[in-house]
Amino acid sequence: MLSCQLTQTRPAPSQTAFRSRWLQANEGYKRVSMRQTIIFAGLSTAGVFVGLLLLWAICGFSSFGLNSDDLAFLVPGVLFTVLLAVALMAVMVHSNRSGSDKI
Repeated sequence: MLSCQLTQTRPAPSQTAFRSRWLQANEGYKRVSMRQTIIFAGLSTAGVFVGLLLLWAICGFSSFGLNSDDLAFLVPGVLFTVLLAVALMAVMVHSNRSGSDKI
């Protein structure tokens, strides 16, 4: 008959010391990462809106057959969707680069 024994092990002292030294050494990296994340979010948002503006200009600044009521809902909807998508991507990039999601 086989028996299974589960034990909880603690990390060796050298691993704990290494982890604390690594965290102290990477504090500056986290600050750089936040600046890069803000730059990424700004450039991504600007790029999407420049693309939309170019599309609108190529079409001759027409309203695509929509009346003012339709545009009043379409513009904030597109704005909110783009900002939400860029914010979620920026959080993901920041999490990845800062190392805060690693154990």
